Amino acid sequence: MFKLFLAVAVFVAAPVLAQVRVVESSPRGVNSSGVAQPQYAEPANSDVYSQIRALQEEITSLRGMLEEQTHEINKLKQLQLDNYMELDRRLSGGSRPTGSPDDSSTTSSVDTSHSSEPVGSVDDNRTEKEVYDAAYDLLNQRDYDAATREFKSYLNRFPQGLLASNSCYWLGKIANQNGDLEEAKNWFAKLISNYPEALKVPDAKYDLGRVYFNLGNKNEAKAIMQDVAGGSSDAARLAKKFLRDNF
Repeated sequence: MFKLFLAVAVFVAAPVLAQVRVVESSPRGVNSSGVAQPQYAEPANSDVYSQIRALQEEITSLRGMLEEQTHEINKLKQLQLDNYMELDRRLSGGSRPTGSPDDSSTTSSVDTSHSSEPVGSVDDNRTEKEVYDAAYDLLNQRDYDAATREFKSYLNRFPQGLLASNSCYWLGKIANQNGDLEEAKNWFAKLISNYPEALKVPDAKYDLGRVYFNLGNKNEAKAIMQDVAGGSSDAARLAKKFLRDNF
């Protein structure tokens, strides 16, 4: 009886096993026609290569974004300088002071030795107003190198002139525009120290605070901004906003 059962089981299972063998024994790459197709193994480093290409494309994209942001920052800095100059014109009624103090009364000097650029010639016979106007016009034309020389010429000849504090201020703004933060810091600090009663002092303090912030000295920047914010000048409003945005 057992042998009969075993024979029937083998007879029934045989077709199934035959089908399984056919499926398992079919080689990869055999199409429906039964013709084997060549197989090509993917390179082992294909994934790494793809990742490197993706990283290179991302770096290229980031470089492009950085160049665009740098360009935008330069445009904003130029716009800020233009706005300061326009405000300066309005406050002065569209013209600059015409008075020129007696040269003999300006015996003190303003140190310009931290820059190697030449100052005015001893043979320069221009008046105080003419020297300053020439410097300011060059600044307005965005000829920063020439404007820097003229403002320094003014300070060399008229260190206690009516517009000496303004000259220091514009020298600081030009340096900041050019990205020379240490130079900008020197000029703003010089204005505050040498001309404490000048109308440009609050503006110089505000700009000095920004310079310190950009140099990474945030404690000093905060202290200066708080000092400016406690006043009643136009710079006080800007200082309050700066403090809200950054501290």
